[in-house]
Amino acid sequence: MGAAVAVMWGTLGLIGPVAVLPNYQNQDIGQQLVAACQGFFDENKAVMHGLVTYPHSPKHLTFYGKFGYRPRGLVAITFKVLDRREIVPAARAVRPGLTVRRYSSLEEAKKKAAIIKVHRVTNALWRGMDVGKEVEIVDGLALGDTLLLEKGREVIGFAIYHTPGVSEAPHGSLYVKYLAIDPRHRKPEHLHFLLALSRTSRTRRSSSA
Repeated sequence: MGAAVAVMWGTLGLIGPVAVLPNYQNQDIGQQLVAACQGFFDENKAVMHGLVTYPHSPKHLTFYGKFGYRPRGLVAITFKVLDRREIVPAARAVRPGLTVRRYSSLEEAKKKAAIIKVHRVTNALWRGMDVGKEVEIVDGLALGDTLLLEKGREVIGFAIYHTPGVSEAPHGSLYVKYLAIDPRHRKPEHLHFLLALSRTSRTRRSSSA
């Protein structure tokens, strides 16, 4: 009749998506699902709950408002048709001293160390947030990959992306599920570089999977 996804990113609990079959809507099934998600978060001692919904929909805002969720910011759903001729120059425009590696290319012994470095970035953004499991799941199930932007031995940013076929990515689209840059290294060129490399890395991962 319905389903809801609840995940723990460290001490942060995230809900979504929540879906109920049309024939069973308006029968409190969605409320039961959200309540179950909150129970899961309580069991795992989440310090904050969050979700993403349609900011222009009073129905959705009212629904989640019943559970105490309040809008913190508007979500802009953006897309762009990509032209490889503009991607390649952007991907090459990395500053000296910076390198990018794919998590999937690391030796197994080095992946745990990379996860720790990724955690340092997310913890700097929100204390307790940890997307390490997300990185491991994407890698283990070949849903996409994670790009690591490095300066020396330090990870200063990363992007977890999904490729279409067996992941959340829509058909024919690349889905960047989570991208973060260390606050100490937050510069526009780092964001542009990660986005450009996500697109070019899609072909590499797909050809080797």
